[in-house]
Amino acid sequence: MRTRYVLRSDSKDSSTHARNLPALPVPLLAAVRVAIRMRQGSERPLPFHLIYLAEACRMLGWIKEFGAMHLHAHFGTNSAEIAMLVRLLGGPAYSFTVHGPDEFCAPWVG
Repeated sequence: MRTRYVLRSDSKDSSTHARNLPALPVPLLAAVRVAIRMRQGSERPLPFHLIYLAEACRMLGWIKEFGAMHLHAHFGTNSAEIAMLVRLLGGPAYSFTVHGPDEFCAPWVG
């Protein structure tokens, strides 16, 4: 398996997230609701959370293609939110590692 970069524009898979949307209307709606709720207590405004949802949609196709049964996010911040959104869209179970300054320097957020 080659490494794939969610934030890198690649012309051959730039529409991966769009191909996932029509088949997933109910999970997508649930994920949109969660993304909107994630802005509460967050230092980031709503557009960031909607972008995370778009990233999760893009990743879902890759994960299903690969056949992954588990997704791990290395930080408890935006990558964990994306892993959670992937799960809500029908992806595999996930886990995340909590460490580093983001988790411990502002524990009152949220």
